[in-house]
Amino acid sequence: MLYNGDGFELLIKSSGSKIWQFRYNRPVTKKRAKKSIGPYPPVRLADARNYRTESRSLLVKHIDPRDHQQELLHSSLEAKTNTFQLVAERWWNVKSERDRELCQRYLALSLKRCLSCGWRH
Repeated sequence: MLYNGDGFELLIKSSGSKIWQFRYNRPVTKKRAKKSIGPYPPVRLADARNYRTESRSLLVKHIDPRDHQQELLHSSLEAKTNTFQLVAERWWNVKSERDRELCQRYLALSLKRCLSCGWRH
């Protein structure tokens, strides 16, 4: 393990792979947490240090970097799944099911009325 300061380190596994990690105390629980930043060399030192700096600035605001990243991923996924076309298709499916049920009820009531009025042949 090579330490770079402020909870930033490079973990060297026995297999020879290297992974950037960031260790910090979670703002709410004060428990130690570890976040893998990515493998070295695809994630360069400068990029890993930028991640550490961004994470430290979030921690100053009492925001957990892990939770923040999950929220970003969730909002990105939500933005992709809530396009106008997808929302319109969901609305159409719900509306057509509801209308089908209403139509069936209307037809059933109409038949009952017709039969109760003596429209029998």
